[in-house]
Amino acid sequence: MEVSEHILAMVDHRLIETGWRESDVDTYIDLICDLAELSGGGYYSDVPQTQYDCEDPEDNLILDLAAFTDASLIVSNDSDLLVLGRPKGWKGRGIISPADFTKRAEAAMRYR
Repeated sequence: MEVSEHILAMVDHRLIETGWRESDVDTYIDLICDLAELSGGGYYSDVPQTQYDCEDPEDNLILDLAAFTDASLIVSNDSDLLVLGRPKGWKGRGIISPADFTKRAEAAMRYR
C-alpha cells in the first residue's frame, strides 16, 4: 500500500469534516502509515507531478503516486478515476472502488 502526503491530507480533511476529533484523526493517519509500511509500501511526501490525464488536479496527484510507485492497482471512490479505469484500466493499472476491493479481498480469503 502506497500513500502520499496528498492522500493523507484528504483523509484528514474528510474525517475532520465528519466530526472526528483531531487526536483521533492523528491516530488514524498514523495507522494508515504503519499499514503502508507493514505491507511493503510506504509514505511519499515529494511525488513528482507528471500525470495530467484528469481534469481534476487532485485526481492527477493520485495518478502521480501510482506512476511513481509503479502501483498495479488504484483503490478510489472518485468517480472520475473510476471512469478513467474503465474498461481496461489506466496505463495497465486497474482502478476499483473500495467496495469492489473489499469484495475481491474477501473472495481471495475464501480460496486460501
